Amino acid sequence: MDKFAKFIRNLYKYRCIVCRQSSKVVHEIIPRSQTEEWDVLDNRVVLCPSCHENVHKSGALNHEDFLRKKQKEVLLAYYDTTNFGELYERLS
Repeated sequence: MDKFAKFIRNLYKYRCIVCRQSSKVVHEIIPRSQTEEWDVLDNRVVLCPSCHENVHKSGALNHEDFLRKKQKEVLLAYYDTTNFGELYERLS
C-alpha cells in the first residue's frame, strides 16, 4: 500500500467524494501518466467503485475541475479547511 492511501481514506472518512457511499478506492485526480507530482495529498481522493469507473470511462482529465470542486466541498464540510498541510498535521 502506498504511503498516503490510508491517510487519504481516513481524510475522506472512507466515503466517496461524489456520492458519499462507503469506499476504499483511492483515485488520482491527475493520473501519474500526466504529471510528475501525482503522489501528493491534494491529488488523491476516495471514490466508490461506480464513480471511479464513471471517471475512467469518460476520461479522468475531463473530470479534474469537477473532482476538485467535490474535494473542496467535502473537506470544508468535514474540517472547515482545504489546507492539506494543516489537515496532515491535524490527522497524522
